[in-house]
Amino acid sequence: MLGIPAAPSANMAFIYGLVNYVLPVLIVSSWILTVSLLKQYASRIGKKAFWLISTIPLLYQLFTFIISDANLVTDPAYLFILSHLLSIISIQ
Repeated sequence: MLGIPAAPSANMAFIYGLVNYVLPVLIVSSWILTVSLLKQYASRIGKKAFWLISTIPLLYQLFTFIISDANLVTDPAYLFILSHLLSIISIQ
């Protein structure tokens, strides 16, 4: 029938669900790459000012991502990935 949309396949549902885990990883990895490219300018403006200025976009992007789907805050897999990424960042 022409007027009834088809149900999404299991593969499409899996890919759509995967976005919730891949997007934060892409946000953090793009931030890490940006900071690594701009780190040479930390001596010009001071380390505290550099890290403050460079952390604001990361916090904004993560905040808007979490606000867009409030269920992510309670998802154990997401919290594991986030804590793992934060531990990697703190080691550097």
